Amino acid sequence: MSVAYAKAYLDMLDRVYKKASVTTAMDAVSGQYRTSSERANVIYTRRIDFEGMAAHTRNSDIDVDDVDVAWEPHTFEQERSKALDFDIVDSKEARTEIAEVVAEFYRSKVVPEIDAYRFKKVYSLCDADANDDLDTDEVFAAIDTGTETLDDAEVPEESRVLYVSNNTYNLMKNSYDVDKIKMVSDTDGTINRQIATYDGMPVIKVPKSRFSTAPTFSGTDGYSVGGYYMNFVILDINAVMAIIKAIPIEIIPSRYHNTKFSDRAKFLCYHDLFVPTNKLPGVYVHRKTTGI
Repeated sequence: MSVAYAKAYLDMLDRVYKKASVTTAMDAVSGQYRTSSERANVIYTRRIDFEGMAAHTRNSDIDVDDVDVAWEPHTFEQERSKALDFDIVDSKEARTEIAEVVAEFYRSKVVPEIDAYRFKKVYSLCDADANDDLDTDEVFAAIDTGTETLDDAEVPEESRVLYVSNNTYNLMKNSYDVDKIKMVSDTDGTINRQIATYDGMPVIKVPKSRFSTAPTFSGTDGYSVGGYYMNFVILDINAVMAIIKAIPIEIIPSRYHNTKFSDRAKFLCYHDLFVPTNKLPGVYVHRKTTGI
């Protein structure tokens, strides 16, 4: 199978990622970074520096400050790869099998690991603002404290996202503070207790396996949770830059490698998450008190 044939499936894989990932809101937008044409594992992020306002005196020169725009190089912290072998007979009988298996690998292995790493990186850069093993009486007060903290830091309200563990989400649904939950009655009389937003923030549930403070990443087999489980994270999506640089999937026919009578699919990606120092106040992390 040619490399060009494999590239035909990239759009499908992108759709799989966007459906399965819970952190796509963190993805950096165009203009925030540049790639390196010489080094695949290097990215450049933009930093802008300038001074604040100065005293003004009439009939005198106004204070002038140079705007410093710099592109700072960063080496991706995560460099991950995998090769998958397919029995040569099977792959000849059904070429689409390779694409389907690779898509499932991407959905079930790659995406959860990227999500887990991003929350780990957020925690490592910002640390925990608070910790508690929450209950139904405390959950909304804890979230309100987080929003108040961001309000005091003058973090824009319109670009905030609330990530919650499934446990925290259930505490919210079962809290006696029902005035803060908008109950929606469907036309057939069914009660829908889904919480889509809270104080204007989209509420995104995060699977437990992706929401720990110190996951470890194996040299051969994915990752595992570690540290503490997080209760919730409030962040300004403009404060983080999550970047993935994936090398197009390469399909190597069996005749080009000698290990097995099998076709091989090779996947390689670099990824990382950055939070500029001046935007650290745009993230609020609340974790459990009891470690994993």
